[in-house]
Amino acid sequence: MKPQLSLSLFQPLQLITWTSNSPCLLQKRRDSDSGDGDLTPTILSQQFSNSTEHPISVSTTELHPSGQPFPREAQLTSRSSVNCLYTNTQGLLSKLAEFRDTMTSGTFSLVGLTETWLIDEITDAEIAISGFSVLRSDRGSQGGGVALYYSTQLKLTVTNDPPFHSRETLWRMLPLDATGLCLVAVIHRPPTNSPEADTLLLSDLNQFLARGHTHVLPMGDFNCPQLHTRVHSSGSFQAELIALCDLIPLHNHVLQPTRFRSNDTPLILDLLLTNEELMIEDVHYLPPPGASDHVCLQFEFVCYAFRVADASIFTHRHVNFSLLRNLLLANTLSNCAFADSDTVWREFAFFFQTLISIATITTNLPVASIRQFRLRSRTRKWICRRNLAWLAYAYAHSPDTWETFRSLRNHCVTLIHMNKQEYQSSLARRFAANPKYLYKHINSMRRVKPGITTPNTPTGTVTTLTQAADVLRAQYVSVFTSASKHTPLILTIYFGPSLTDIEFTSSNVISKLLHLKVNTSTGKDGFRPRVLKGRANELSLPLSMLFGHLFSNSTVPAAWKSGTFCSGMEPLTHSGPATDGGCSTLGYENDTRNVDKTIPNTAVRTWSFFTQVYKDTR
Repeated sequence: MKPQLSLSLFQPLQLITWTSNSPCLLQKRRDSDSGDGDLTPTILSQQFSNSTEHPISVSTTELHPSGQPFPREAQLTSRSSVNCLYTNTQGLLSKLAEFRDTMTSGTFSLVGLTETWLIDEITDAEIAISGFSVLRSDRGSQGGGVALYYSTQLKLTVTNDPPFHSRETLWRMLPLDATGLCLVAVIHRPPTNSPEADTLLLSDLNQFLARGHTHVLPMGDFNCPQLHTRVHSSGSFQAELIALCDLIPLHNHVLQPTRFRSNDTPLILDLLLTNEELMIEDVHYLPPPGASDHVCLQFEFVCYAFRVADASIFTHRHVNFSLLRNLLLANTLSNCAFADSDTVWREFAFFFQTLISIATITTNLPVASIRQFRLRSRTRKWICRRNLAWLAYAYAHSPDTWETFRSLRNHCVTLIHMNKQEYQSSLARRFAANPKYLYKHINSMRRVKPGITTPNTPTGTVTTLTQAADVLRAQYVSVFTSASKHTPLILTIYFGPSLTDIEFTSSNVISKLLHLKVNTSTGKDGFRPRVLKGRANELSLPLSMLFGHLFSNSTVPAAWKSGTFCSGMEPLTHSGPATDGGCSTLGYENDTRNVDKTIPNTAVRTWSFFTQVYKDTR
């Protein structure tokens, strides 16, 4: 077990959250003679205890050293939620190290990013994060772009019917428990968007919301700083968006400014929209990543998301051969002289499998043997100081607090860059000392699970399911060819005289077990060839008794007929139609035989030496 990070080294941070009784998007901004009508964050909840005009609840949460809250235990066991994160990165590559350090803690399952500034030459492997799959939609030129990271335990599918034509958007479906579906969208609307692009985005958003699903979650940077004022010119994008939100309706859960600059007024540019006001809980405004001026929005999306088992957990099982030998010598099989073949095999399989499980030592292994990049503890401490400076600025909004935060932010960016250079230098030294480590590292990067991509044609991207099916069909036709109708010649095999008196001795069994290939796969019984070969002396007597009993009764266990081909065996080529029971008819001129194609792996290895017994006894 990895040692847990001690929190005593870091001072707990106070995190501020705002909740309101009216989370609707169309909430009015209060007027004030002083001009500071925005809700001002504060750490002292007592200041709001006597205020009833503008109800605000302030909660405190401990932050991870990287600046993110620790996972909160569920208070209601009857519901499920997905912990999400959204931010405008203003360049993902420069903040990737901090994102990796934050997301690998297991806090988040869904992360939406805008302004990734990625291009086609940057592959998914370069921005991969352990435990996540990534989907992206790049602008194709400088700036812009969106990305969506989702946990490998979630299943996101592409939704492109009807097709979506707006740029810098991602539209995906998240399966929920039972038959529910959640529509997730990541949207970036540039401030210099043309009227035609705005119309296209509103049309896609209308199609997206008109599907009538129970859960919808559009999030992104809409660049509508005056959306809450409801005073807009007729026909503008903000007026059309308000009308659409009134029609659905949609509720916005971002009530505080999300972009901060030194001399500019803080603005609400990023939105989290849902079709119900209680679908998002605990919206936290976290410090901006790196040198970005947009805050990170952490929130819990209440839904019963369908999750799959995590396939990235590796275990190492080691069999103690000395202990297994002692167990085999101390335990003997019961008398099987009068038992049928199925009972004999079942008793032996249970007996041997039980002893193996007793002698097996299981050890958990890390996901990858390549040392992953992690921020140093010193850098994490400085990130904690940066977060404290951010909270001070959020409370005071003074030039001094902003300058303190900006200085610490730039220092953290420098430290993260230095940590990354140190990691790359250590990799270079290991590559120079052992070139195989370089290929191992490259292979680990190539095995990154890519995102779900949309098929392309020479004329562009497909827009309907029919076009996608035609593209896949053309690809399969170009790869797979028709089977040859040529029938191979079957040579006449002389089997020699018939066998009349056969004995299965321990020496014959030992000889066959010692010739097993230890790197081949197992059958349904789960017996490892390495274990059979390692304990050949102890297994020779019970196996010889077992095979002798089966041969004398002229039967084999039913379990031996229900397996699959072992690794490395070539399938039998058949020309006749498949029949019941996993057999097919082989038509070779006048020779018609039924061949059983479903032999279990272990049975093939152990029973196969029956065909060689005659050669051994001659």
